[in-house]
Amino acid sequence: MRNVSGTYTFTENTNIRTAPSLSAPVVGTYYPGASVTYTGQVNAEGYIWLQYLSGSGNTRYVAMSGTSAQYNTNNISGTFTFTQQTNIRTAPSTSASIVGVYYPGDSVIYNAQITADGYTWLQYISGSGTLRYAVM
Repeated sequence: MRNVSGTYTFTENTNIRTAPSLSAPVVGTYYPGASVTYTGQVNAEGYIWLQYLSGSGNTRYVAMSGTSAQYNTNNISGTFTFTQQTNIRTAPSTSASIVGVYYPGDSVIYNAQITADGYTWLQYISGSGTLRYAVM
């Protein structure tokens, strides 16, 4: 599990499950426009699952799926704190230009996650207003 947190707004009907698995029981549904504040993420069964604590105190999961034709993009936002030195790039690719570095303890507020080039990338807008990317 990745210790990231943030808010996700749903764009389609999404089942709420008791575990990060498509075979786990469905205990509810989020509808377009609803949002959830999540406290972690799990990669399982080809999905990024958002983990959160429900109002009843139970841990719940919702699976996210990308819709971008070029990249698997999720409209997930939040704050990520780096635990190792990580390059900042101009595109979500290991061959993209490096324009900076994050060090352990640095954090970034991101506006999307992109699966590309074998990694999950954080997308954010830099102080200069340019899109930047860093591997989670």
